[in-house]
Amino acid sequence: MSRSAVKNSEYTLAIILLLAAGMILAVFYTISAQTFENIEKTQSRSKLALYQSTIENELLRLQHLPSVIANNPLVFEALETDEFDTLNAKLLEISNAARAEAIYLMKPSGLTVAASNYSKPQTFIGQNYGFRSYFKEASKGLSSTFFAIGATTSRPGYFLASPIISQGQTLGVLALKLDLTALNRILEETNELIFVTNPDGIVVLSSKPSQRYNAITSITTARLDKIKAERQFGKHTIGNIDWSLNDQTHVSFEKSTYYLSQSNIIGTKWVLHYLVDTSAARQKALGIVSGVAIIMALSALAFVFWRVQRVRRALTASIEDRKRLQREIETRRQAEADLKNAQKELKRSSKMAALGQLSASVTHELGQPISAMKNHITAEEITVGKLSPVMTHLSGILGRMENITHQLRFFSASGSETSSVVSLADVINNAYELIRHDCERHNVTYLTHGLDQDIQTWGNQTRLEQVLINLMKNSIKAMADQALKKLDVNLMQTNDHITITVKDTGQGLQGQSLDQIVEPFHTTASSGEGMGLGLAISTSIINEHAGTLDVAENTNGGACFTITLPKHIE
Repeated sequence: MSRSAVKNSEYTLAIILLLAAGMILAVFYTISAQTFENIEKTQSRSKLALYQSTIENELLRLQHLPSVIANNPLVFEALETDEFDTLNAKLLEISNAARAEAIYLMKPSGLTVAASNYSKPQTFIGQNYGFRSYFKEASKGLSSTFFAIGATTSRPGYFLASPIISQGQTLGVLALKLDLTALNRILEETNELIFVTNPDGIVVLSSKPSQRYNAITSITTARLDKIKAERQFGKHTIGNIDWSLNDQTHVSFEKSTYYLSQSNIIGTKWVLHYLVDTSAARQKALGIVSGVAIIMALSALAFVFWRVQRVRRALTASIEDRKRLQREIETRRQAEADLKNAQKELKRSSKMAALGQLSASVTHELGQPISAMKNHITAEEITVGKLSPVMTHLSGILGRMENITHQLRFFSASGSETSSVVSLADVINNAYELIRHDCERHNVTYLTHGLDQDIQTWGNQTRLEQVLINLMKNSIKAMADQALKKLDVNLMQTNDHITITVKDTGQGLQGQSLDQIVEPFHTTASSGEGMGLGLAISTSIINEHAGTLDVAENTNGGACFTITLPKHIE
């Protein structure tokens, strides 16, 4: 037999095996689905009986109580004397013991004259329920039951009524209301599709609130008018539920098919409906069939794997060699990146070390003239008796200069400055006071937003003012040659962080990154106008306060510096 003939026979055998496997799985799925559906049906009948018992126990537990109370001598005595205080107290006692929402007495006109809720704001006393069908039936001498939305309380209830008869004459009606809110809650907690309909096909109890007071059958206009006249469902508009019977046991509901179990509620004309999703049985059967199919497929794959074992080993070895080579390349790339970072950090450390030496020198050199100026101011104060406004202002500036020179120690030794709660609105205002003359001299428009908020952080106020002063002065310098000169400072908070933005209409970053412009000794100023330390100092101060300093180009030109700080939470 030729090689092509062998290959064709293998293909034919594979197709036959696949068709046989498909037929086996289809038969297995049908049998499994039928079995699981029968199990679901059996369980649904058991659950239906349980739910039926729960509802009947609640509705029928006080079935005879209205009749018993209607024959109590206190009732006849109250109707005869028109004195209902004693009866009200008795009805309250019985209501509490029986766990009834309300028990109340109505005269033949329908007017309520006594009730267990006599002391509550929504008492039934004074209300006329002559329009209710349970009252009309009881007035004819018949005990009756009725479901309705409470006309006074707007809560659903099951009403039981008995006539009060003496010598063949109906003297009034004694009614009892059961609150069905708890029963609805029990049905909701089952997470199943359960509902109860009255003789009109309207849902009165349901595990889904959206179904209540809607109908599963068509209701005539005359019947709807009568229901409305009796105010049985209050202000609710009776709608229709997407419901249709496929056969005696299956129903289409909300675009799905369910198995339907039904039973009558004893003592009422209500019907209990319990729906089971039949797709669950099909899903279980599909799961089992999928498992069998997987086993069959794994068996077939095992045979294929056995045939290609040698090729796979060789391919695995080749892949491992390639992975090992890739790891070596990646390791070398990482080493080169680490080396570049180390060189960059070493360069920055060298600059910071030089900055520390310079800071110590500046602090030492400025200390003597500052002390001398303080002595002159003190001497004038002693001589004149008080300082002039100019000297007072100079004294404040001198104190601030002394604080700033003191901050330069941050770069020569670790700082030990005291920290406290800082108002950032004060920081911004104080910083502006020191650069106000610069703004006025260069015709810069100064704008602020959010300074009316009490936003606080934890840190050193003088250091933070130093950062704001530096950023504002940089912005003023950047706008020196611009026609539009606007400096905008914005303060805001989000969650547990604070953001301060300093925007200008200057020359922008001119292609520089944040790492470049905060590098110590990096400056674009002319010789003698700056040493490039301002942003390096600012970055160090913000980092010391557990914050960040970022910069970006404005959409309309200029730069925007963003300071992010943690918010102080008491």
